[in-house]
Amino acid sequence: MVIFAVSDVHGFYNEMIEALDKAGFDRNNPNHLLVSCGDNFDRGPDAVKVYEYLNNMDNCVLVRGNHELLMRDCLMRGSSKLHDITNGTTDTIVQFGNKFFKGDPERYFSKACEAVLPIFNKFDSKMVNYFETAHYVFVHSYIPDTEDWRICNDAQWEQAMWSQPFICSMYYGVKDKTIVSGHWHTSYYWAKVNGTSEFGEDACFDICRHNGAIGLDACTAFTKKVNVLVVEDEL
Repeated sequence: MVIFAVSDVHGFYNEMIEALDKAGFDRNNPNHLLVSCGDNFDRGPDAVKVYEYLNNMDNCVLVRGNHELLMRDCLMRGSSKLHDITNGTTDTIVQFGNKFFKGDPERYFSKACEAVLPIFNKFDSKMVNYFETAHYVFVHSYIPDTEDWRICNDAQWEQAMWSQPFICSMYYGVKDKTIVSGHWHTSYYWAKVNGTSEFGEDACFDICRHNGAIGLDACTAFTKKVNVLVVEDEL
C-alpha cells in the first residue's frame, strides 16, 4: 500500500490538490491511501471543498486534530468566542453556512451552527485519534505520554493534540515505529538545526525527521504550501 500523508491543510483546497497531484496520489487507485493528520479546516477559503473531497473518498483515513475539536465546541455552543475568530473557526462555520444554510449565516450564527452541526458530526464520526500501520503511527501532534497510549480515552488524546511534537519526541515515542504528525510548523525544527528563522525569508517548511518522528506541518496559512509524505507500508 502506498500511503500519502498530509496535515494542517486548514481549508486550502487548491494547495492540497496541487500537492497531492504532484506527489502522484490517485484517489481511484485501490493501492493508494490518503491519511489526513487533522486540522482540515479554519483559516483557508475553501473549507467546504476540503470537506467534500475528504468526506466522499473511500481510500482515506481522517485523524482528528485540535481544530476539529475547536469546531465541534463552537458548533455545540452555538456562539462565537474570541479564540474562534482568531483561529478561523468562526469563518469556517460561516463558509459551511453559506453552502448548507439558507439565509445570512453571519447574522444568524447560532442557526448556522445548528444547521452545520449534524453535517460536521457525520464527518467527525469518521475520524480517529490515531492510525497505525506496520511501521508508522499517524497522529495529529503526538501520542499521549503513557505506555498504554493505544487505549487512552478521548480526553487524553485531546490533550495530546495540543502538545509540541518536537519537544515530546525528545522524551518518548513508539518502539520500532515512526510517528507522523503535523500541528507544529516544521520551520521550528529547521530553525533549531540550521539556525534559520521560523517565519523569515530564510525559513524552511519542508518535511523534517526528528527523534523517530516525522513533521509535516508546512504552516499552509502562511506559506500556501502543503507537504505530502509518501511511504509504502503494510496496513
